[in-house]
Amino acid sequence: VERLSDGSVITPQPLYYCFYLHTVNVTAPGGLKYGGNMTYEGSKLTLDFPVTDVDKLNKWYIYENRTTFDILKLSSESLVLKSSEVVLTFRKF
Repeated sequence: VERLSDGSVITPQPLYYCFYLHTVNVTAPGGLKYGGNMTYEGSKLTLDFPVTDVDKLNKWYIYENRTTFDILKLSSESLVLKSSEVVLTFRKF
């Protein structure tokens, strides 16, 4: 995770994103899990979470119920997404 505000790079605790068809699930150890809808248009990926308290999603670097990411890289091995706050680099499992 690269924070755009100060350029710092951090490696967070194990957090998981699962992208499947038109849905996304974010999970963390201990059973914490949230699901949302996903749309993909061109080089944009939008995640829409129906939660009332968006602060619960901050752990995954999601700061709004509806967040749009620019897709910087997509391959069979990795995915790099950029929002207005962070750049997230994922590896495929």
